[in-house]
Amino acid sequence: QESQRRSQQFSTKAMRELQKLKNSKVFTRSLIRIQFPDRTILEMCFSPAEVVGDVLAEVNSCLKSARATPVYLYQTPPLRRLDLTATLDKCGLKPAALIYAGWEKQAPTGEYLRDDLVEKLNRQKGQVVEKASFPKTSV
Repeated sequence: QESQRRSQQFSTKAMRELQKLKNSKVFTRSLIRIQFPDRTILEMCFSPAEVVGDVLAEVNSCLKSARATPVYLYQTPPLRRLDLTATLDKCGLKPAALIYAGWEKQAPTGEYLRDDLVEKLNRQKGQVVEKASFPKTSV
């Protein structure tokens, strides 16, 4: 009985990893929200096995000026740029995450999303999608 108890306490790294996999939850999709500087949020679903580059490609397809001004994705705090070759699982972006979009140079002015997407949202919701406005405070 003593030797059986000892064998249960000592295990190889492979055995511990196998036990960890058995006890972990399996997620088949990852809900990613991308927030832009004007507080517009774009929400998309991906497989946790997809790479961050796939997310960035989808974000770029929704932007007006993706080619003119390169976009990058990051998490905060602290500010950490996401590696485009890492999977969503490796980055800890499952089952859901909020990430931010930033521009290499100055962010474009005006609306970020393509006009046809904003129009489609307006038709689906039956309301006008407007840029968020916040009261100005004096310091």
